[in-house]
Amino acid sequence: DISSDLLVDDIRALDPAGQVGLIQGREAFISWAQKQPYQDDVILVMGARDPTLPVFARDIARAVIVN
Repeated sequence: DISSDLLVDDIRALDPAGQVGLIQGREAFISWAQKQPYQDDVILVMGARDPTLPVFARDIARAVIVN
C-alpha cells in the first residue's frame, strides 16, 4: 500500500530543500488552493479507484478559476 504520507516522505528524501506538503481533506485543499496565486500553473489531480475524483477536480477548477 502507498499513502499520501509515504509519498510526501519519499519526495522530501529526494529533495530535502524542495517545497512539498500534505493537506488533509478535500475542503482544506480547496481552501488552500483559493489563496494561491496562479499564472500558467497546472493542478494535477490523481488517484486510484476513486470515482469521485472528477467531481473533486471540477470543484478545484471552480474554486481557483477567476472569471
